Amino acid sequence: YKILTSTVIPRPIAFVSTISSDGIPNLAPMSYFSLVAHNPPLLSVSFSLSKGKPKDSRENILATKEFTVSIISEPFVEAANATSVDAPPEVDEWLLAGLTPEPSVSPR
Repeated sequence: YKILTSTVIPRPIAFVSTISSDGIPNLAPMSYFSLVAHNPPLLSVSFSLSKGKPKDSRENILATKEFTVSIISEPFVEAANATSVDAPPEVDEWLLAGLTPEPSVSPR
């Protein structure tokens, strides 16, 4: 694992924002994401299991088919750390991080 992950240093970190089918916001820091294609625009996000269970972000994406990805900069590192906790699905990580969500815009 360490040899593989050390091949890309520093790894960029992004916030992946989702909303559950029940309307609960979720915010997670991710380092396993990549551009797949530009036309059509495709992005991949990879998830591992947490204690043998799927991550909330993954489940939300599968349920709603929607998510946003935002590359973070240094001022957001502490917020990213705050959202990396293993919180139950009903916890809004935006609140844990002290961040305010803004509506996303879908380019159509």
